[in-house]
Amino acid sequence: MVDKITVFDNICRGVDMNEKIYGLIGLKYGFSEGESHCVGLCRKFYELHGWRENFQDGKADPETLEEFNKNHKLRLLRYLLKNFDKVKDTYALEYGDVVIFNILGDLHCGIFIGHGDIIAMEVPCGEGSRSAVYKYKFWKKAFLCAFRRREVDV
Repeated sequence: MVDKITVFDNICRGVDMNEKIYGLIGLKYGFSEGESHCVGLCRKFYELHGWRENFQDGKADPETLEEFNKNHKLRLLRYLLKNFDKVKDTYALEYGDVVIFNILGDLHCGIFIGHGDIIAMEVPCGEGSRSAVYKYKFWKKAFLCAFRRREVDV
């Protein structure tokens, strides 16, 4: 896919991606051990950065795509509205913002990593899909909103 950036492409074009992001590129999509879905990718990103948000709402994670589509997306939006601040403009995005976008009527999320890029699961999601970095021109038309972590009082 032309709009997908590989790790090698990022190195060659000089994008400043920290090593934590490299480990999140190429994760296999799914709901089994060793696999990840879009919310799981966000969770891993935040864990790697030591940020407190865990994308858990006290209920069990979905074990299938059907369970995920049935109510997990609504649960994610509720969690984000409760624990994050909404960002409406793509030009106001900051590193670590959770980006919500709509591809073919299906809600997806990823993480803004700077330079107009997001890391997200390949869409449409399915067997063989993996996490990748996407350029702004790929996701900007599908952008719905984003959410920024709230600063914690120290």
